[in-house]
Amino acid sequence: HTLHRFIMLPPLGGFCTCLQLLALLALLATGHGERTGSEAKGRQLMQVKVAQVAPETQAQHFLHQLRLESGDGEDKVGDANGTARELALKPLEWRVIRRFPPLVSPSGPRNASCGYVGLRFPQLVSRNQSTMDAFYRYACGSAADFFITDPTLAMTGIMTSLEQGCLNLQPWPDMIRASNRTHGEYLYRSCGAPRGEHCSAQDFSAAKVTPITVDEDVLTVSSLRSWPKMDYQHALLDFLSPAWIASNGFRQELLNGSVKMLAVTPWQVEMLKALGMPEDAILQVDIGEYSADSPQLVLCSKRSLHLFRPAGPEGRRLPELPFRDRRLYSDFWHRLFNWQVRGEITHAITAFAGLKEPSASGEIVFLQRCTDRRPIANEQEALSLTRSALTAANRSELLTSVCGSREDFLEQISEMRTARLVIGAHGGALANLLFAPKNAGVLEFVGTAAAHAGLAGMWPPYKSYWYGGAGAAFKFYRVVLYDADADGNWTLKLPDYELALQEWLATEKPLQHSEGSLL
Repeated sequence: HTLHRFIMLPPLGGFCTCLQLLALLALLATGHGERTGSEAKGRQLMQVKVAQVAPETQAQHFLHQLRLESGDGEDKVGDANGTARELALKPLEWRVIRRFPPLVSPSGPRNASCGYVGLRFPQLVSRNQSTMDAFYRYACGSAADFFITDPTLAMTGIMTSLEQGCLNLQPWPDMIRASNRTHGEYLYRSCGAPRGEHCSAQDFSAAKVTPITVDEDVLTVSSLRSWPKMDYQHALLDFLSPAWIASNGFRQELLNGSVKMLAVTPWQVEMLKALGMPEDAILQVDIGEYSADSPQLVLCSKRSLHLFRPAGPEGRRLPELPFRDRRLYSDFWHRLFNWQVRGEITHAITAFAGLKEPSASGEIVFLQRCTDRRPIANEQEALSLTRSALTAANRSELLTSVCGSREDFLEQISEMRTARLVIGAHGGALANLLFAPKNAGVLEFVGTAAAHAGLAGMWPPYKSYWYGGAGAAFKFYRVVLYDADADGNWTLKLPDYELALQEWLATEKPLQHSEGSLL
């Protein structure tokens, strides 16, 4: 069906069809109807209407601008002194569409041993003082500058529209730029002379670039490619909340099909549909999972790109790391939106699916790994310990053990939205915290440096869904360590877990039925 949309001529009959065929042959003869080698480079496009006449024109101009700004261009504009200067483009004109309060009060109390604990890092629970001291040295010492996000800062969501513009769909943590012939700006991480850096514009050579030109108004957030087998959690962490905030300003246009929402992975599509977005309102470009040899992709619209990004108070630009800084997710400000809009997203999905409101009693949701991939050897012991602690405390909450990998999307939401406490190891299943109610607590199992040694991807010690302050949206959030034993198996420190569980039981009184809905 998609192939027919690209190549079939409308059935206008006889003479008109002959004229259409002659016109198509003329285009092919002049080269204007041919696809470039980079366009056909193994990328599958779904539900994308590609312009048939010179689709590379906008993209080539976009790439030319990048090369001029990077210092790689041979035809730079010269000033009166003969010095090469960058091509000057006007900045984009942004407008604030939503404001968010700080997650943490700027004047609130701070941890006496390390002021970053409770801000950029979660609170660790351990009975061993040397373990606590090592964590404080990490959070306020070697990792003090790992995150530059700040939960004490008020934030905004801002948008702009760019007529006949282009956007490069980059793998993180590379730069993301949007521009047309008059206006342009880096949306995430910039480079070039203003920052004293040299952009690697050679990455945008013709051999590596796949230009995609569409004849649609496109709504886009700074979508990120996923690491292999991580599409689900990154669609939750890095796409769903920004997409929800941005789409609220285009609700009618999305419903009537005059604007399309860009999605670049299958799970992004599924989550937009779960929100109630019509399928024909989604512009899906399957860019695949990121790998080192993936081609760079440039999306151009012959109409307008509507762009969303997070910003500081009154729309001011947020701090960001240098181009290609290897701290990866350390300046992902959009993650601080996640648990501020979680109730809205959960309500929208459950209402569209026709799910009933949850009971007010709440549950203790224990997320098990249920896989051979990074298992915790004594997970069942931790589950038994939880059951015993609840019984001893005479708590009425139902303890539910969940294997997220064995449930569909709506089943996972149904389990999570009734939770008073969510317990589990850092991993994909815990990304479902996005659907936890506003009064839920979190006990997360995180690893030591020894446990994470040799893992592919970004695995610093204490890696947590707190993510530089995003977890501060929860009123109770504790992490407990697992370590590697002599055989390399991950083992949770059960005495520390029991202590953390007792802290939650002491902090959270049993929920009364009269308190109503959890959402």
